Amino acid sequence: VRLADFVPDYLEYSKTNKRNYCREVYMARQLVEVFRDQYLGELSSWQVEKRKADRRKKVAPATVNRELTLLKHMFTKAIEWGKIDTDPARKIKKFREPAGRERILSEDETRRLLKAASPSLQPILIAALGTGMRRGEILGLRWPEVDLVRGWITVSSSKSGKSRKVPISGPLAAALGAIPKRSEIVFQN
Repeated sequence: VRLADFVPDYLEYSKTNKRNYCREVYMARQLVEVFRDQYLGELSSWQVEKRKADRRKKVAPATVNRELTLLKHMFTKAIEWGKIDTDPARKIKKFREPAGRERILSEDETRRLLKAASPSLQPILIAALGTGMRRGEILGLRWPEVDLVRGWITVSSSKSGKSRKVPISGPLAAALGAIPKRSEIVFQN
């Protein structure tokens, strides 16, 4: 099976089983451009390593690592589905990625940010600054997940798939208390 012929099957699997389907479509296109006529069983570790090195000249190490992860998972599925016997990318190591930068706003910066924000954006910013929740968690927050009496938000749609409780600070409680409950979703628009 050629890589170009296998990718649609893999993407069909990805569409129903993975959250980052759209990103995988883009990355798969990149891989098809390079390995279009290659048969899965004939790809070598050297070819994958060469692709990794060539790609590193154009994009960040994290991007190369995500693409390598996708290719490795494609090989894993190809083995599982009986298309190939071995994974040529199995021993290929990822690039070392720099540690993430942590930036915490000062009180003055926080005050200025909230002052500059529109009234509808301020409660969202207060939630972000006060809880550390991700953007998707905040924007997808529903009133049944908010317990102002006990002072908790139950994040049920987290990235890990596990629910967790996040404490509600005083400023966040005040901001949430001021939001009219027009629908089940906390932050409208």
